[in-house]
Amino acid sequence: MDFQELQEDIKQNIKYINEYIINNIRIENETLFQACIHLFNAGGKRIRPYIMRTVYSLFKKDNSLITPIASAIEILHTFTLIHDDIMDQDEFRRGFPTVHTKWDENIAILAGDVLHSLVFSIIGQSDFRKEIQTRIMIDFSKTLIKICEGQTMDLQFEKQENVTINEYLKMISLKTGELLALSARTGGIAAEVDEDLINHLSNFGLNYGLAFQIIDDILGIIGEQSKLGKPIGSDLRQGKKTFVIFYALENSSEDEQKILKDILRTHNLSEEKLKKGIEIISKSGAIDTARNLANKYLQSALDNLEKLPSSNGKNNLIQLTKKSLNRKF
Repeated sequence: MDFQELQEDIKQNIKYINEYIINNIRIENETLFQACIHLFNAGGKRIRPYIMRTVYSLFKKDNSLITPIASAIEILHTFTLIHDDIMDQDEFRRGFPTVHTKWDENIAILAGDVLHSLVFSIIGQSDFRKEIQTRIMIDFSKTLIKICEGQTMDLQFEKQENVTINEYLKMISLKTGELLALSARTGGIAAEVDEDLINHLSNFGLNYGLAFQIIDDILGIIGEQSKLGKPIGSDLRQGKKTFVIFYALENSSEDEQKILKDILRTHNLSEEKLKKGIEIISKSGAIDTARNLANKYLQSALDNLEKLPSSNGKNNLIQLTKKSLNRKF
């Protein structure tokens, strides 16, 4: 399967997921309804539900049964984004005003709470056996707790002077990797495959998530402005501490560390300071190290995919994983 066919498959998935979500958010209050659906209208590739539906299709011919649960994982993801945006005081996501910016923090919190509740309502009303529903519901709950742990670590890092690479990797495994692991293994759980395969699916999702976040960290420094919709060096401009920045802080001279720390604390960064920060990061080897680490995680993801039965769906997941390393935005 070539990349164009994969894109078409993803596009069809977006259509199914968006339709299900919009049709199942039933709220009489128009303001709250609009706040709930706001980020779904901002685009996105719906990678988490795509992975879940594709995994399920490896074992079951009709994947219509899994569509509600796949939609639920996108709803869960969006709930976390709404609350994250409040905590980070971000004004835009995917080029759209964030929910708390368009309305206010109170409405945004309520919208997040509605979406959180809807997730478990959808699972409970799905057509799977009660034992499967219960297992999925517990798994979603435990994963959400891990995501909250990851977000807490992320917030704590903002106030910590020194954060190790291992601490950062732990944080992104909780905040990003665990939800993708849940996406993959839920497809297997719903299809009632054996536990060994479920473990491989979970490991695939976790490693894919780690790689995806590290590539995001690279793009936050050297990403293409026109495609990202944000300026070059955006993470430095925002003072965000990511893998490449932590690596540079650990592997630069004392003077360079001081300059980089000063840049991270500076608001309204000048182009000269921004250029200097990117230069220090590049000189430290952070970009190459990050790309190599992302490649290692993606290879681990591919190794776990090899344990799955051969099919077009498996080929799609392999293609998706391989393309992630070379994405530009």
